[in-house]
Amino acid sequence: MPTSRNVNRKLLALLLVAIISVSTASIIYTMFQERSKGIKIVFKDLSNKNLVTGAVGSAKTLGRVEVQVEAILPTGPNTTETIFLGFLNDSKLFLDAENPKFKKVLEAWVNLYELEELKENLETSLIVSVWIFNETGVYRPVPDIVVGYKPIEALKGLIVKTVTIDPKTLEKIDESISSRVKNGWGGTVIYVWEKDPDLSWEPTNYIQVPVLIVKNDLSYSGVIYWSIIIEATYETWFKITLSYGFKIEDKAKNQEYDTIDLKVYSTGTSIGDSKWSFYQNNCTEPEEAKWVYIEAIPVHLHYKEYKCVYWHGHLISKTATGNEKMEDKIVNVHLSGVNIEGGTKNGLPECIDEFYDGTTEESPYISGTDLSDGKLDVGEWVTLGQIFNYYDVYENDFEIGIPVGSLAAQFAGLPSFIEPVVKGLCISLSWGETATRYVNGVLQNYGREGSVGYDIWEQIYVRVSKYQYTYGNYEFKVPAGIYFRCY
Repeated sequence: MPTSRNVNRKLLALLLVAIISVSTASIIYTMFQERSKGIKIVFKDLSNKNLVTGAVGSAKTLGRVEVQVEAILPTGPNTTETIFLGFLNDSKLFLDAENPKFKKVLEAWVNLYELEELKENLETSLIVSVWIFNETGVYRPVPDIVVGYKPIEALKGLIVKTVTIDPKTLEKIDESISSRVKNGWGGTVIYVWEKDPDLSWEPTNYIQVPVLIVKNDLSYSGVIYWSIIIEATYETWFKITLSYGFKIEDKAKNQEYDTIDLKVYSTGTSIGDSKWSFYQNNCTEPEEAKWVYIEAIPVHLHYKEYKCVYWHGHLISKTATGNEKMEDKIVNVHLSGVNIEGGTKNGLPECIDEFYDGTTEESPYISGTDLSDGKLDVGEWVTLGQIFNYYDVYENDFEIGIPVGSLAAQFAGLPSFIEPVVKGLCISLSWGETATRYVNGVLQNYGREGSVGYDIWEQIYVRVSKYQYTYGNYEFKVPAGIYFRCY
């Protein structure tokens, strides 16, 4: 990216790129210039027309489409990098692999693991925010658009991605400002997401992240066998959770939690690969609990949206719109070769109180399985895949829930008022495409094993996030943890 500078509006027609300083990022007016390495993003409407010169819904875009592109980094203390903030000229955006900011991101991913097969298969994403200036106001698609890519491919050649804006996803964030974007006004209105470091958590070291908890409460109970496996022959994705609300911080400070209306989405990949493997199995005896963890770096980010007004290159006002978003993800997984580092511990994880606060408990009745009556008799079992399918009713591929929000509330040192908001936020550890999804793992009632336990049925309980997740026009519940209580 070129060095920031203030540019007289009359010179814009003569310059290929003009840059105006905006906080810690840069605003770019750019003509599309494609090179041989990097990522080209093409923006279209549902009719496959050019987004800038076309229309979204029934209103023209006025030729004003603003884009902010955030790239994910696998290491902290800052795990995002703004690699583009500016307006499109012809609905195409080229992210040059030789641009210092983007090159730093790409090389960080390619150098993350030593094995060549991991470099070739590693995937991550760009988080793309779009503001559309049309005749009736300024609109932004919700959720943000997540564009997946392989960093090594962007370093080696050109990746082409098409982003289609559906008018059904647009939310109005400002009234019409068409009179202020016409030629001759001399002003520029832009919007930007800025991270609030006081409400965010970006650990620099690996954390023991719970992926399975089995709690066997009673003394008069059977022995519960369980297993969890990630197979190296299937793609493994850690998905991003994006949550949107209005004045989240202010309402939390005033303890107006009931008025915080979060829209929560599980979307594209923060990190993923088709070569990883992981396996744990054990038994949980009566009056015992065990939990399985992986070593990873979870991240919780809190953003606020600002409206900035420039007059001939000078910032004259910066105002919070009140819109806020939270971003939860895993940015790094500790590997030994292709094996995910992790293990099993006795008891319950440190974040269990926060986990309980952010979830509710229910007993699933899953037809067509041994859990159709909500319990497992001696010898009966249920697979993790059957449980995931029960909750993943819209095939959003939300599978193993990882309680990143509970971890942030426990370890991040966040202000206490915001903790009730974040505790219920989870991200998904998912396997492959829906059509070829393969999840292995089991929960089975062994009954009495040797001198331990009793031959008795076990009621099975699962904890789900207190938040309903949005997928299109639907809302659904997600398992958190995976937590099983046997009673």
